[in-house]
Formats: sequence, structure tokens, C-alpha cells
Amino acid sequence: MKHKLIWFVGIMALFFAFGAQAQEVPDEIKKLVPLHPDAKVTSCQTTGPVTQVKLQTTANAKAIFDWYKKKMTEGGWQIIHEREKENNYRLVMTKDDRQFGFGVHKLPDKDTRFFYSIKKIDKKS
Repeated sequence: MKHKLIWFVGIMALFFAFGAQAQEVPDEIKKLVPLHPDAKVTSCQTTGPVTQVKLQTTANAKAIFDWYKKKMTEGGWQIIHEREKENNYRLVMTKDDRQFGFGVHKLPDKDTRFFYSIKKIDKKS
């Protein structure tokens, strides 16, 4: 599990450091991850087996976290890592051959920003 969490943190660091080209979220990903009704996709990038999506909303960070946790769990995803600390929330889940990584935070005087990634994984690792 440790290497999966390191992978997730590394991908998200690169994603936020270099940004992503705005594009439509692929239909395959839309079927796996619901879009929060108050969220707006600000960018999406697919590189190899990983799709990364950045979003923003005026909704509360904790409410966004709870909504995604509930929706993904209802969809059969299993939580493998969860962290809530000082208005920063992280979640890593798996289902079949996919891993879902999610993070949300609220910056002072700004909208709530959040991201997720979906990665195809090898079940043997």
C-alpha cells in the first residue's frame, strides 16, 4: 500500500506543479466517477493509464469530501487510505483494476479546489 500512496502523492504533485491541458473528461472516466453537481472541471489530462482531473467549487471542502466518499463507496469502491486534517482531505480507493485518488482543500478567500485521478492497476502489485 505504501508504494501506491507514494505513486498517488507523486502524480498529484506533478499535476499541480506543471498543470494540465484542459480537455473533456473521457466518457469511460465519467462512468466511473460522478461529477459533483456544484463542481466545474478546470482541466483534465490522460497520460498512459492515468487520467487526472482538476475541479473547483464554492462548496465546503468537507462536504465535497463526504459526497465523493459516499458516492464512490456506493459504487463499490473500497477505501485503502483516508486522511482528514485541517481542511485538507485525501482518499485512495480501489475497484477491480482501477485506483481512485482524491484530494480536496479550501484556500483562504478562494474557491474550494479538488482533484482526482483514475489509474489502471495491476492486481498483483
